[in-house]
Amino acid sequence: MTEQQLKIAVVGAGGKMGMRVSDNLQHSSHDVGYVENSTAGQQRTLDAGRSLTESTTAVRDADVVILAVPDVALGPVSAQLVP
Repeated sequence: MTEQQLKIAVVGAGGKMGMRVSDNLQHSSHDVGYVENSTAGQQRTLDAGRSLTESTTAVRDADVVILAVPDVALGPVSAQLVP
Protein backbone atom coordinates (compact mmCIF):
# COMPACT_ATOMS: atom_id res chain seq x y z
CA MET A 1 0.00 0.00 0.00
CA THR A 2 1.37 3.44 -0.87
CA GLU A 3 0.94 6.40 1.39
CA GLN A 4 -1.25 9.19 0.05
CA GLN A 5 0.50 12.54 0.16
CA LEU A 6 -1.59 15.07 2.05
CA LYS A 7 -1.28 18.80 2.53
CA ILE A 8 -1.13 19.33 6.30
CA ALA A 9 -1.09 22.56 8.32
CA VAL A 10 0.31 22.46 11.86
CA VAL A 11 -0.90 25.54 13.72
CA GLY A 12 1.18 26.04 16.85
CA ALA A 13 4.14 24.21 15.34
CA GLY A 14 6.67 25.71 17.76
CA GLY A 15 4.96 24.70 21.02
CA LYS A 16 5.44 21.49 22.99
CA MET A 17 2.72 19.49 21.22
CA GLY A 18 3.38 21.19 17.89
CA MET A 19 7.07 20.31 17.96
CA ARG A 20 6.33 16.63 18.65
CA VAL A 21 3.78 16.46 15.84
CA SER A 22 6.07 18.39 13.50
CA ASP A 23 9.03 16.12 14.31
CA ASN A 24 7.03 13.16 13.03
CA LEU A 25 5.59 14.92 10.01
CA GLN A 26 8.96 16.32 8.93
CA HIS A 27 10.06 12.79 8.03
CA SER A 28 6.92 11.96 6.07
CA SER A 29 6.15 12.51 2.41
CA HIS A 30 3.37 14.97 3.25
CA ASP A 31 3.45 18.64 2.28
CA VAL A 32 3.44 20.36 5.68
CA GLY A 33 2.95 24.04 6.46
CA TYR A 34 4.30 25.05 9.87
CA VAL A 35 2.47 27.97 11.50
CA GLU A 36 3.61 29.66 14.71
CA ASN A 37 2.61 32.98 16.26
CA SER A 38 5.09 33.44 19.10
CA THR A 39 8.63 34.65 18.51
CA ALA A 40 10.13 31.88 20.67
CA GLY A 41 8.05 29.23 18.87
CA GLN A 42 9.05 30.62 15.51
CA GLN A 43 12.71 30.34 16.49
CA ARG A 44 12.26 26.73 17.70
CA THR A 45 10.58 25.88 14.39
CA LEU A 46 13.40 27.46 12.38
CA ASP A 47 16.06 25.83 14.58
CA ALA A 48 14.46 22.46 13.78
CA GLY A 49 15.08 23.11 10.08
CA ARG A 50 11.49 23.93 9.17
CA SER A 51 10.14 26.89 7.23
CA LEU A 52 7.32 29.00 8.60
CA THR A 53 4.13 29.53 6.62
CA GLU A 54 1.45 32.18 7.11
CA SER A 55 -1.68 30.67 8.66
CA THR A 56 -4.05 31.63 5.84
CA THR A 57 -1.69 30.14 3.25
CA ALA A 58 -1.13 26.93 5.22
CA VAL A 59 -4.81 26.35 5.99
CA ARG A 60 -6.36 27.43 2.69
CA ASP A 61 -5.86 24.21 0.72
CA ALA A 62 -4.95 21.84 3.57
CA ASP A 63 -6.43 18.36 3.68
CA VAL A 64 -5.72 18.24 7.42
CA VAL A 65 -5.34 21.08 9.93
CA ILE A 66 -3.76 20.26 13.28
CA LEU A 67 -4.46 22.83 15.99
CA ALA A 68 -1.55 22.26 18.36
CA VAL A 69 -2.49 25.20 20.56
CA PRO A 70 -3.45 25.50 24.23
CA ASP A 71 -7.06 24.63 25.07
CA VAL A 72 -7.87 28.25 25.91
CA ALA A 73 -6.71 29.33 22.44
CA LEU A 74 -8.76 26.80 20.44
CA GLY A 75 -11.80 29.09 20.15
CA PRO A 76 -9.99 32.26 19.07
CA VAL A 77 -7.62 30.42 16.71
CA SER A 78 -10.50 28.49 15.12
CA ALA A 79 -12.50 31.70 14.69
CA GLN A 80 -9.53 33.35 13.01
CA LEU A 81 -8.88 30.47 10.62
CA VAL A 82 -12.50 29.55 9.79
CA PRO A 83 -14.54 32.69 9.16
